[in-house]
Amino acid sequence: MIYKKINHSKLKLLFLNILIFSILYLILDDSNFNGINIVEDKIEDKILTKEVEKKVNDIEVFNNKEIASKENIKKAQEDINISKIKPSFFIIYFNRLYYSVTSACLLGFGDIYPSSLYCKLLTMIQSLITVSIIVY
Repeated sequence: MIYKKINHSKLKLLFLNILIFSILYLILDDSNFNGINIVEDKIEDKILTKEVEKKVNDIEVFNNKEIASKENIKKAQEDINISKIKPSFFIIYFNRLYYSVTSACLLGFGDIYPSSLYCKLLTMIQSLITVSIIVY
């Protein structure tokens, strides 16, 4: 049997494309993407609501049971440390890598999609590079 030597240069370029664009997507924050971390967003909203209610209850006067004003609620929201709720760097990078792989493979599931012009531009460039790698 004669084995043909397979040139893996296109595959290497595709993986390099995915890696480079996942790092570029990492520069963009979550506001540039829609559909990302829907569950985390809902959990964050519930946690924030509970924390705000707790702070508002702490602000209330004992005997008068003063209803919390908008200023008190705003103060309570500022006291909450949102960094506790923020996902880890690994989760953030994994989401960007996932998006990069689905874009580079031209799958486009639609569960995560670009919302800003910069992210859309990067996605178009990545798709064009991927098509160029496949065709040539």
